[in-house]
Amino acid sequence: MKKIVFLILCIASISNNINATVHVVQVANYQFTPANVSDVAVGDTMRWVWVSGNHTTTDDPATQSGNSLPAGAATWSAPMDTLHPTFDYAVTVAGTYKYWCIPHAPGMAASFTASTALPVTLSSFAVSGSKGKAVISWRTMTEANTDYFSVRRSSNGSSYTEIAKVPAAGNSNAEKVYTFTDPVTNSNQYFYYNIAIVDKDGRQQFSATKMFKGDGDAAKKDIAFTCLVKGFLFRKELMQEHFNENYIESDKYPKASFTGNYTGDVNMSKDGTYPVQVKGQLTLHGVTKNIETPATLAVKGNTLTGASDFKITPADFDIKIPSLVREKIAKQMDVHVLAECNLK
Repeated sequence: MKKIVFLILCIASISNNINATVHVVQVANYQFTPANVSDVAVGDTMRWVWVSGNHTTTDDPATQSGNSLPAGAATWSAPMDTLHPTFDYAVTVAGTYKYWCIPHAPGMAASFTASTALPVTLSSFAVSGSKGKAVISWRTMTEANTDYFSVRRSSNGSSYTEIAKVPAAGNSNAEKVYTFTDPVTNSNQYFYYNIAIVDKDGRQQFSATKMFKGDGDAAKKDIAFTCLVKGFLFRKELMQEHFNENYIESDKYPKASFTGNYTGDVNMSKDGTYPVQVKGQLTLHGVTKNIETPATLAVKGNTLTGASDFKITPADFDIKIPSLVREKIAKQMDVHVLAECNLK
C-alpha cells in the first residue's frame, strides 16, 4: 500500500534570522527551477530540493570549468537524490554564482546573484489579533537609507499583495517601533503576512512570513497547513514520478491544504503528549473533503509537534488511475502527517 508522507514546518517559525530569506530551487527533469534567482541578499540561504532523478548541485571552478562564483565565496558540491533530498548553502559573499549538475552538465545549469544586505536590523516581527483585526508590528534596531516598509498579505501563502506602505525613519541607530492594523473581515480564513523593507535606491529584502486567523487565540484550537504536493515522499522514485505526473497532476494542483480544529485538553505550558481528535477539510487535487481522525500533540519546551495517520481513497479526490495499472494501485492510501511549530 502506498504511503504519502507530509513533512510540514509551520510557517510562523520558518526563520531564526528574521532578515534572512530561504530561496528554494527544485531539482527535477534535468533542470533547476527557477534557473535564475536575482533577489538574493548576503545572509540569505539557497536551498535545493530534490524532486526526481539523480543529480548534484555543484559550484567548484577549480574542478568544473563552467562554474564561477565571487572571490572569497565557499565552493560546494552536493548530491541530490532520494538519500539527499535537500542541500542548504549560506550566502556570505555578494556576486553572481553559476553552478550545474555534474552528470548532466552543461545542459543542466543555473545561477543566482546576491547583493549586499540592506543596512536594516529587524529585532522583531509579529502578527497578533484584536477583535478580528490583524495587528502587524515590527521593530528595528538600526536603519540606514531606508525608504519605507511594504506590508504584504496573502490568502494562499504564495501570491502577495501590498496592503500598506509605512514610512521608515530613514537613518537611525535607535530602536523604532512600527505597527499597522489590517481590518480582516473574514475571521474564518487564514492569511499570511510579511514585510518588504525598501531602501531609497529601490533595493528590498523580506521578513519572515507569519500566519494569522481570527484573533490569533490559541485556545480556539485551530489547525491549518499547506504543503507542496511534490514534497510527498515515496519509497521508489518511479512511483513518485508517476504519482506527480500521471495521477495527482502536481503542476496543475501544486498544493495540498488542511484547515480545521481539534478537541481535547492540551497544556501548552507543560511537556507531554496529548491525544486529540482532529476534524476539518482536506483539499487535494482541487477537491475538498471532510476528514476526522485521532492525532497526538506533543509539547516539548517551546516546540509543538503534531502527528496523525489516516486513509484516503483516490476516487474521493477525483484522482483517476489508468486501467492498465489500476490493479497494482492500492484502493486506499495511507497518509502520515508530521507537523512542527514554535509555540512562541
